[in-house]
Amino acid sequence: MIKGWTRPGSTLEIFLTDINEGTATEGENQLGNNKDYGEGQVFLTAIVEGSASDLDADSSTYTDTDGNADNTAEYEFRIPIPSGITLGNWITATSTLSNSTSEFSPMSDVRVQNVLTNRRITYRVNN
Repeated sequence: MIKGWTRPGSTLEIFLTDINEGTATEGENQLGNNKDYGEGQVFLTAIVEGSASDLDADSSTYTDTDGNADNTAEYEFRIPIPSGITLGNWITATSTLSNSTSEFSPMSDVRVQNVLTNRRITYRVNN
């Protein structure tokens, strides 16, 4: 599952980071921020915000861990884990709209989502 915020209709490109490829170390690209902004090294997939596979059609104000705020579209995609990707790998993304590409996003780790079930209600807990 990949969740986040971006401009409506943007193409999101997901990459393995430079840390996975051994060309950088964790923390090297924090640039004075709270999260590491690793560079994309291996292209994994592309998805489009607002497409039929987007499971979240909401919009809201988003503020990241570094205090950057924006009013954008939320997205949620469920994609198969590509071959060779393991838990603990780091991914990053760019968002492109009308030939205007973002910087790489803060890195996120690939992890298992915990599922707690209470009779008829299922809760998904993000670590």
